[in-house]
Amino acid sequence: MSENLAPDYVFSEEAEEQLNTRVIQARKAILELSYINEEVLQELDKLEDLLSKVRQEKERDEMKKVLPLAKKVLVRLLGQGEMDVKISLTSRLTEIMRITAPNEPLKDDNMKIEWHSASLR
Repeated sequence: MSENLAPDYVFSEEAEEQLNTRVIQARKAILELSYINEEVLQELDKLEDLLSKVRQEKERDEMKKVLPLAKKVLVRLLGQGEMDVKISLTSRLTEIMRITAPNEPLKDDNMKIEWHSASLR
């Protein structure tokens, strides 16, 4: 885990606020970039790292305010980027969809079973 963030199963209120602040900062950094692929990709990597730490919960009012803003930035960049930037953006949008989905995704073991049964069809 980078930068002293607690694993998602033990997030304190302070860690949650810190994560929200970092997502906002990452969004602002992306908006302020002149469009240079390497810089955009670097900031998108930071954003993905932060988003991957966000738990999927229904009671996350602060993050629910931040995520639509991050999504708007990513969608805006999606229309003007090189293919590697578009692929990176798609990954970040997938993280946002995971966080805001009504149901938690399948655990790894369940996903392996589903994948195996789907591949046998």
